[in-house]
Amino acid sequence: MQINNFIGPIPASVGNLSKLRWLDLADNKLSGPLPISRGSTAGLDMLVHTKHFHLGRNQFSGEIPDQLFSSNMTLKHLLLEQNQLTGKIPLSLGLVQTLERYEQ
Repeated sequence: MQINNFIGPIPASVGNLSKLRWLDLADNKLSGPLPISRGSTAGLDMLVHTKHFHLGRNQFSGEIPDQLFSSNMTLKHLLLEQNQLTGKIPLSLGLVQTLERYEQ
């Protein structure tokens, strides 16, 4: 789904795609915060089996949520470059033992 001129936020319902292995939404016009689970609404933090989050070159804003990462994740690539994200790298990213590549 890379380079499709998608606009707006990532729907939180993407977090329901429990078998998703590769999330590539790079090079779009997606905006807003990175969605995390709240109550009964799923977020990206539910994608513990996803190996690739390619979200670079969009218009995401705000801080990277600490709740996004856990030791259950099998994430290999986290690509967030060329967005409008602020703040520090969450300490919880250190819980992801499988991470090989990170770009912000």
